Amino acid sequence: MRKIPKQWLSEISTTRNRKGKDIWFTASCPICGYSHDVTVLSSDAVAENVAKMKVLSHLRKRHKELVDDTTAGSDPL
Repeated sequence: MRKIPKQWLSEISTTRNRKGKDIWFTASCPICGYSHDVTVLSSDAVAENVAKMKVLSHLRKRHKELVDDTTAGSDPL
């Protein structure tokens, strides 16, 4: 089923990870499991959002038949 980017963003899962002083978020594609890590530099919210946007970009490229991008060019948030 085709979904708009905002719907896909709500389905992209993220996890907060920590090893020593390093903190990062990992976002995963709900379709194929592709994941992307983003190191927390300024805030947790920013890093989590960037990770989700990277996976959304993956969805648009690799699973474009499932993304309804009729609003292409507009901010999905």
